[in-house]
Amino acid sequence: MVLASPRILIVEDAPETLAIMRAALKEYQIKTASTLREAHEIVVAETFDLYILDASLPDGETYELAREIKRLNKDRSNLILFISARGSEFHKLQAFERGADDYLTKPVGPLELRARVAAKLRGWQDAHSGKRSVGPLSLDLEKGQAFL
Repeated sequence: MVLASPRILIVEDAPETLAIMRAALKEYQIKTASTLREAHEIVVAETFDLYILDASLPDGETYELAREIKRLNKDRSNLILFISARGSEFHKLQAFERGADDYLTKPVGPLELRARVAAKLRGWQDAHSGKRSVGPLSLDLEKGQAFL
């Protein structure tokens, strides 16, 4: 079974930052939005495996968008990574309280971004392939096999 790569929505208004992020994450399926309004329209219509949200856009902050993502996708994993120029503890806590799984402060290094995204999506392949591991036990649900 060949799986498509994970889908990522990047919500970022700065073209240079977006270009760096796209290049760093080129092995994934990427969709982008540069405004809160555009991001909301996409989130209502589509689902993604990971959402990368710039916390502050010209037309508003994305904290409520994160809540909307969680509300719309109650039955699936909703990984959310916030990126912001604001690095205070207050802003980070605000993001985590609204559903963030991680928070990066700008400027974002492409290697760190790639590593964090890979870490967040590590279980994606197994979750979508029907394979599960619990301690030393491995299960292949499609084949009905268990391995120690």
